[in-house]
Amino acid sequence: MLALILLTAMSQSPETKAKAPETKAKAPDSKKATKPAPAATPEEAFRAFMLAIITLDEPTLRAVSLPNDELGVLLKGQAATGAAEEMIRAQMPNQKFRRLKAGDEVKLPAGTRTLIVRPDEVGADRVFLLPEGPPMAKMYPMGVRKVDGGWRVDATPLIYSRKAVARKQAEREKQQKKDAGKEEKAAMPSAKGK
Repeated sequence: MLALILLTAMSQSPETKAKAPETKAKAPDSKKATKPAPAATPEEAFRAFMLAIITLDEPTLRAVSLPNDELGVLLKGQAATGAAEEMIRAQMPNQKFRRLKAGDEVKLPAGTRTLIVRPDEVGADRVFLLPEGPPMAKMYPMGVRKVDGGWRVDATPLIYSRKAVARKQAEREKQQKKDAGKEEKAAMPSAKGK
């Protein structure tokens, strides 16, 4: 169930968002506002990154991500709240990862492509992490880099994926409107017979 919550929160399509009110990232409470500490390990960064997306925690997302002007794409949708958030927070520390090595091949979750890890993608200051088991079993591997003493996730693949889903959804909606217009036109009585 938690994997379903994670996947839903991460890949909400515009159609899903239309059914539920969209929530934007909340401004931090000034009493609690503290700059999140840099992640000490790549795994800690990945866990904090995913939790920040699911709970729409912008300060943490920015603290554990490589700089990217489009991080806001990951903060759209509904935040996990209540029991769902508690369950995610309880399970996230137990998330296991496999550190990929140069030459490792990983079939991506959609099953249509294979990722081959290049030598320049792994080293002392960069790793590629593949989540294994719940709650993130069906996640893509993500690059994590050490910058200024802390580990940060490269959000680019996830941003690209979210934008691709949104484009496809927009195309479907456009086609549905076009098809509905044709049906409406066909259903109108013709003036030629009079």
